[in-house]
Amino acid sequence: MLSTQMDSKFLSYKKISIDELPHLFEIMKNSQYMRYSVDLNTDEKCLRYVRNFSSQWNTLGYGCRSITEKSTGSIIGWGGIVIDEDDPQWGPELVYYIAPEKSGCGYASELAEFSMNYAATVIGLNKVVAFAHPENIASNRILVKVGFKPVRYLKAMNRNYFEFSLGT
Repeated sequence: MLSTQMDSKFLSYKKISIDELPHLFEIMKNSQYMRYSVDLNTDEKCLRYVRNFSSQWNTLGYGCRSITEKSTGSIIGWGGIVIDEDDPQWGPELVYYIAPEKSGCGYASELAEFSMNYAATVIGLNKVVAFAHPENIASNRILVKVGFKPVRYLKAMNRNYFEFSLGT
């Protein structure tokens, strides 16, 4: 079984537990912050979204993790490598949601780097994809910074599509 508790420089990651959901819902229900992502404006939508991604630990052996800031012990977000149940044809996808008050601290980049290393060395994936709204300049920059290559703009999704090749 793959480890569900890991650390990087400033962050700790673990499999999402039910007691962490209220912290995560506060991030996901922030409509201004989530304007470039999915509409998760109710607890029910948030619960379905998180349950789907966390249940992938059972089927895939990996999934989303809660993200804790080591210096404070506070849960500041969640993310990781997942398969989107609404668009599974894209394959493994990097997702991340960091609390708005922690934006600009480098945590999304740290999570993305950690996740891509984990995808290559532990999971053994060949490719991971990611999507970013064109107006979400920060996410577009983060993806390129950690090694994702922009592939094309997907008009139907209103997203830039990125790929990260891990294998040979």
